[in-house]
Amino acid sequence: QLQNSLLVGSLKFRRLYQVMMGADGLPASEAIILDKSLGRIRDVAVAPDGSILILNDANDAGKPTGGLYRLSQ
Repeated sequence: QLQNSLLVGSLKFRRLYQVMMGADGLPASEAIILDKSLGRIRDVAVAPDGSILILNDANDAGKPTGGLYRLSQ
């Protein structure tokens, strides 16, 4: 499903986007995969098994927290 796509995390908007690339190598469309459910997304990677790894930071009652999450089908 992620073939010819980029995954882009957003700190400010707390979203994970999938940007689909066209045959010309330019962005053709985008979709929001996660919307404000994991806090501020710092980094995104695709694991060898195809799952998506997300590193986030969050602020829980003034204390910095965060974690590493794995999304898979």
